[in-house]
Amino acid sequence: MDQIFGPGAHEDLFGVRNGLVMSPLIEGNCDTHNLVIVPKRALTDSNAVDERVFRIVDHQIDDNPVHELGMTYKELDDRQLKFLSDARPAARYLYFQYVVTMLLARSSNNNPKAQEIDAACRGTAWATPGPYIRHSMLRALMQSSVTWIH
Repeated sequence: MDQIFGPGAHEDLFGVRNGLVMSPLIEGNCDTHNLVIVPKRALTDSNAVDERVFRIVDHQIDDNPVHELGMTYKELDDRQLKFLSDARPAARYLYFQYVVTMLLARSSNNNPKAQEIDAACRGTAWATPGPYIRHSMLRALMQSSVTWIH
């Protein structure tokens, strides 16, 4: 983790800054990059509330039910995450998941949903102060993205 996110990141591995409690179905779709968490809007000032939403990357799951929530994934799309405390996963970890999801979506096929999400997120503040993903690591991730899907 330190190689990607910078010194000290390994301490977050099992901390609240690196995890979310969620439905196993939703977690599985995040893990398989069918679902991603992104900022709701650009932050215009430092006091703005950091809001996150779910976005469906693979429209093939749109009509699948999320039984725990009594809705479909299509209804979950663009829905704001609700946190019960001040604990939040660090933006850098969510951003990394977003980058990997977009790389995989672009390398696997011409996914119009992924292109829509990526375009909507351009210019959106992820509030990730300081350097963390080394250019060499990001380049290696991009080069490896094709082999991840095979």
